[in-house]
Amino acid sequence: MNRFQKWEIYLGIYENRDDINIQRKKKFEEFSKLKMNAKTTEDDKNEIMKDINRTYQELGLFHLEQNKNIMCNVLLLWCNYNLSYRQGMNEIVGVLFYTYIQSYDDSQDINTTQIENDIYWVFNTIMDEGDHKDNFNYSSNQPIDRIPLIKYIKDLIMDKLKYIDEQLFQIFEQNQINTEIFLMKWIKV
Repeated sequence: MNRFQKWEIYLGIYENRDDINIQRKKKFEEFSKLKMNAKTTEDDKNEIMKDINRTYQELGLFHLEQNKNIMCNVLLLWCNYNLSYRQGMNEIVGVLFYTYIQSYDDSQDINTTQIENDIYWVFNTIMDEGDHKDNFNYSSNQPIDRIPLIKYIKDLIMDKLKYIDEQLFQIFEQNQINTEIFLMKWIKV
């Protein structure tokens, strides 16, 4: 069992190891129905692809169009049935994609639809059951300091900074430095 498959079991996507092939087949059938009934637009795809094209570009794996399309398709499908796409979702799917590819060796024959299926269910579980969906549930017109994830990280960082480096904390406070700008980058890293 590889790392990605262990994630699937740990996240509860498959209930046990005994009949994993039967469970995998059922998930694939459910995925296929979702994909068949999804209503996406070219605008949706273009918006997602803007971010996919910037995802982990330091790794050659993310330069291949086929791989970009896999990640885009996962996000298109999930966003069709859940929240609309938000910047940052691509980073989560990128990590899942990288881990998936690294978990399989070249001798294993895996088609793109199977890759999309497996990544979709892990992403879906992380977003829904891991409460990460709330971090992306905001209006694009909402001020950056009101986005739930940014607000949480800012409060956490500033609270810790007060004790770790009081002088730097005072500089931020006195000069009214907007920490959200660098926090957006830190979250992605």
